[in-house]
This record gives sequence, structure tokens and C-alpha cells, in this order.
Amino acid sequence: MPKTRLIAVGFLAAAILAGVVWTYMRGDPTEVAAKTSVGAPTGPVQSLSLFGTIPIYWGETSSMEDMLSGSGEPHWSRAVLEQKYSLTPIDTLDEASLRDTKRLLLAQ
Repeated sequence: MPKTRLIAVGFLAAAILAGVVWTYMRGDPTEVAAKTSVGAPTGPVQSLSLFGTIPIYWGETSSMEDMLSGSGEPHWSRAVLEQKYSLTPIDTLDEASLRDTKRLLLAQ
């Protein structure tokens, strides 16, 4: 097979694969998490401290009362992280908060 034809077949195969992946993964992030087998831990759970301004742990809410009541919609990335880690939210980066921390995710 000529080199040009091999390259064309390779691009065609890559385009088809990209289309299949895009079709499978598009849509609501919570559906994506469900499609990628996110959920219960699949191996040993390790501790991960979480600090940041993104509503990963508490979820997105319109008021402080909603956040504290736990009525916010959970962020899809929390399910992904909890597949491997036990999350511990921290609100300050001081010696006391970080004393037992081995892994820290800073999400801004």
C-alpha cells in the first residue's frame, strides 16, 4: 500500500475513533462520570485533603443556607476523586490543618 494511502487510512481511523469517543462522552458531566464507572472505590482508599474555591466538595448552591444544609448539587469531580480517595475539606493552609496531610489538592 502506498505511503499516502496508509496515512489517509490512519487519519480516517483516528477520525472515526474520535467521533465514537465524542459521541459516547458528550453530555452532562454526571452522565460522563456514570459512563466511566465512577462510584464506589475500586482499590485502597487513600486520604486527600481538598482546599479551593471550586465547589467540588460542597456543591454549587445559591446561598450559604443551601450549602450548609447539603442541598446543593454535588460536583461531578467529587465522585471521580472519591473513587480513589477519602476527601477531607480544609479551609486554611496552616500547620494545624496540614499536620496529618500527605496529599493535598489545591483547586482554584
